[in-house]
Amino acid sequence: AIQRSFLPMKCHRNLVCLSGGECQELDEAGDFRCKCPLGTTGTSCEQVSSIKYPKFQGIGHIAFPALKKAELSFNVKMEFKPESETGLLLFTADQPDAKFDFFSISLVSSKIEFRYDCGSGMAIIKSSNVVKLNMWNMLVINKNEQFGMIQLNNETIARGKSKGNFSRINFQNNLYLGGYLNLSEVSDRIGIGKGFDGCIRLLQINKKLYDMRKGEFVGDALGGVDVENCITGICNKLTCFNGGQCVAENAEFPRCDCPLGTSGDQCQTSEFIGSSFLQFTGLRRNVLSFTEIEVHLKPKKNYGLILYNGYAKDKTGDFISLSIVDGFVEYRFDLGTGPAILRSKYRIELDVWHIVIASRTGRKGYLKVDDQQLVEGMASGAFTQLTLTLDLFVGGHRNFDEVVPAANINEAFYGCIQKVLINEKPMKLLLEAITGMNLINCNHACSDIPCGEYGKCTPQLSDFTCSCDLGYAGNVCETKLDASSISAASFSGNSYLLYVHPTIVQRASGREFMLQFKMKASEESGLIFWVSEEESGPNGDYLAVGLHAGFLEMRFDLGTGDAHIVHNFTRLDDNKWHFISIHRFERTGFLQVDGQNITKGFSPGEMKQLTSPGSIFLGGMEDIVQRTLKRYKSGLVGCLQNVTLGGDLGIHLVEDALEGSNINSCGVYS
Repeated sequence: AIQRSFLPMKCHRNLVCLSGGECQELDEAGDFRCKCPLGTTGTSCEQVSSIKYPKFQGIGHIAFPALKKAELSFNVKMEFKPESETGLLLFTADQPDAKFDFFSISLVSSKIEFRYDCGSGMAIIKSSNVVKLNMWNMLVINKNEQFGMIQLNNETIARGKSKGNFSRINFQNNLYLGGYLNLSEVSDRIGIGKGFDGCIRLLQINKKLYDMRKGEFVGDALGGVDVENCITGICNKLTCFNGGQCVAENAEFPRCDCPLGTSGDQCQTSEFIGSSFLQFTGLRRNVLSFTEIEVHLKPKKNYGLILYNGYAKDKTGDFISLSIVDGFVEYRFDLGTGPAILRSKYRIELDVWHIVIASRTGRKGYLKVDDQQLVEGMASGAFTQLTLTLDLFVGGHRNFDEVVPAANINEAFYGCIQKVLINEKPMKLLLEAITGMNLINCNHACSDIPCGEYGKCTPQLSDFTCSCDLGYAGNVCETKLDASSISAASFSGNSYLLYVHPTIVQRASGREFMLQFKMKASEESGLIFWVSEEESGPNGDYLAVGLHAGFLEMRFDLGTGDAHIVHNFTRLDDNKWHFISIHRFERTGFLQVDGQNITKGFSPGEMKQLTSPGSIFLGGMEDIVQRTLKRYKSGLVGCLQNVTLGGDLGIHLVEDALEGSNINSCGVYS
């Protein structure tokens, strides 16, 4: 598999330092190691992460900017969990060698030692009690002019005073946590020559609470080396759902950060209780001529607002609404000259899941509820476009005084809303909401975590499906796969593999592109390969390979228009293995199946290069309808193997993937 890192440095034999790591010789015996920059860990610095709670191993450090406005006095608070009796906790000085002004906080023979020199003689203050190894300790250090004090774990205060008459410390050097650049240079002054062993979860100096992450992670650190993550593995035993994310509440305990509208330890599904609502950015001018709304819901009462978006708070202008009135589903919209009113043929059953689809094209509206007869209706007047400037509401409204009377609803919805799609784009109800109120958990099979630790449960009305993490398979993701043994990967239409390593994705950009693979398919349509300039979709250059009506097709846009090439000679949805060869040279694309007829096509315009992409998808992708601008509605149903890019780069389908979903083994091709 290809490692995902940057700036490799050959260190020794098979050891390569990645991510800017530096090679270091340990001893005369010829042992070597990689010194890893802050935010990277691993033998080769191959793992990249944001380190909020650092773990030191006696050789690393984190650097912060020099202290400001602390020359005369400062107060330090620290929480740390030591794993050894000796080590440097905090250090700064006027000069790198600490020959003059400096202060240090160290652990020496299990006691805290605070040293400082204002330029006329050093103070050495030791705590009256010892630290608790492998447990969290609270330390308070104070210096005011010449006087200093230590208090460890709220026990007896130890005091001291520096020599001479000077009382200010000049801070020109950076502040160092957990160690120093060159401990041997300052060991005589600070009294030790070893860095700290253990975790630190709090550093506060005066009123400044330090974020120990590196600056690009919105932290305060300038940099550092050889710092591990104290929370590694802390989320292994906690699974969060519905977009909830496991985070370290501190360096010891994890928690689920649940999106709006969820509660409980594991972020279960939400229910609207008659005083609830979710508020979103409105549809604005994005649905001028066409609108389609699909809602999956289970009502508990025979009335309530399902969805509403208006034009003005004074109850005038355009609007669109979906609601339950006396047990009937009502769909209403007004383009400015009078509303269309569509009502389902029959009342809907309570405490049962339903699918409601409401759409419009210009003035003409359509309403479909489950298997009921399609209802059609027409807005009055001559206007054909819908403009909605206010926010959109689901399940209720923050103020029904803002809802137009023509919507004919002033009460919120009771029940569960599982899914809302607008123009085929799923709304992330909890993650995308601006605000909301009074939502509780909705009882559903997904509440029982049927997909386990390595799967995501997706509700499907009263049922569910499991989307399995890469490396796991089965109806409930119960089977662990051997990634190295998967030579042919199976895709199920909602599967994908994602690749981001530069060695892979760069083969898809530039003037020329070559792709070969073996495949078999059992469905006539589906995305096989996708690369684009923008990760969110084809807003710029892109290239796609897929099946349409059983035939192979390639689409690409180099910036001046779409090329669409279809190989019409051989159907590929016959569940038999076929060898595919794709080639693009500048504006010309070539397709070949099983070494036979070649189909050729061209892109319009003068552009000849595909802009360097950020990621490649195989077999499908999440949010496929939106990200491909409706070119594809599902991924491949079938198998891929022997995937080669650029004519010479073989892809390890599973091992090289950054992530994936619903991937299984297809067996070995013969």
